[in-house]
Amino acid sequence: LRELDEQKQRFEVEQEQKMSAEIAQFESTLAAEREKEADRQKKMMESLSKRKEELLAEAEKRKQEKLKALKDQGASSEDTQELLNQHAEEVQRLANKLDADKLRQQQKLQEQLQKRRRKQKNQGIEMIKENYRKSIDDKDNEIKQKLMEVHAQSASKIDAVISSPAAASGDPTSHLVRCQWRRLWK
Repeated sequence: LRELDEQKQRFEVEQEQKMSAEIAQFESTLAAEREKEADRQKKMMESLSKRKEELLAEAEKRKQEKLKALKDQGASSEDTQELLNQHAEEVQRLANKLDADKLRQQQKLQEQLQKRRRKQKNQGIEMIKENYRKSIDDKDNEIKQKLMEVHAQSASKIDAVISSPAAASGDPTSHLVRCQWRRLWK
């Protein structure tokens, strides 16, 4: 019996170590996935920044074209200043809009990533723990089966001693064996 208990304890320790190693491996896999997701997010943010720069460059080009047209028409410095003020306001509105879009997109991506990470982590760890519980239950069932076999063997040995010719003759040792057997099965 002690041997079975020791075997069970060794098995549980091995399974706990295995589970810890699996969880560590799973978490390192998740960390690698997080890095890939962060790189994708960074590229997306760079793409949005590039788009902002392109739109601002287009606005600057339109300003230059309008300034040239005004000079060709002989516009006053007040008209030119008004155009520059309008352009500055337009550029500021555009930059604010693009920055807000970028921030909104970044927050949305962060929320999605965090939600996905939590879900993956919880599912993975739960699966590992479930496998651990299953292996422990399987080992418990195996040990119970062995105990039942040991008890059955002991019972048959005791039964054989009791039903032996020495027991029938009234041998005092057979009486002792019968008493021990009764005590065992109470």
